[in-house]
Amino acid sequence: MGAGCTADAPPAEESATPPDSQAAAVLGVVQEFLDGLAAQDSAAFARTLLAEGSAHSVEMRPGREAGRLRSRTGAQDAATIGVPGPAMVERIRDPEIRVMGRAAVVWAPYD
Repeated sequence: MGAGCTADAPPAEESATPPDSQAAAVLGVVQEFLDGLAAQDSAAFARTLLAEGSAHSVEMRPGREAGRLRSRTGAQDAATIGVPGPAMVERIRDPEIRVMGRAAVVWAPYD
């Protein structure tokens, strides 16, 4: 996902678990991202990214010890959605959410 940083974000030590309404809003964006991915809907997927943000992934393949790192902008990542191929269905569980000013981080195991 894209990431952003603003000058008015508080220092990291001020990070706290957000109130339920804020956590729900953050998770809503994550779910929209995953729904766009599963539906191969590049427009829905792109709405959740910063075009100038960055996305990183590691592709692991059987028989290889090391993975292949891919880095791209949010716009480049969105352009890959909807191309021929199988849809990616990813589900998260037990998310941990941290909010620091206008930036949020969600950590969750997924399958």
